[in-house]
Amino acid sequence: MKNDLICFSHLRWHFVYQRPQHLMSRAARQGRVFYFEEPVFTSLPDRLYIELDPVNQVTVVTPELRRILRSA
Repeated sequence: MKNDLICFSHLRWHFVYQRPQHLMSRAARQGRVFYFEEPVFTSLPDRLYIELDPVNQVTVVTPELRRILRSA
């Protein structure tokens, strides 16, 4: 039975290939890997943007959160 691996990272998956991408790509050979990036703030409703990196077989998850503006 293969196990799933979840990684929470402050680095963007597609920014530059560094140690986290290297390790997660290797782990994806053995099972499913979910790579959670830091959230992106938008004016749209909250959602999770989920994308499979076809080369490394890593599922990249980016939370998109609605920015709430408050008046002072």
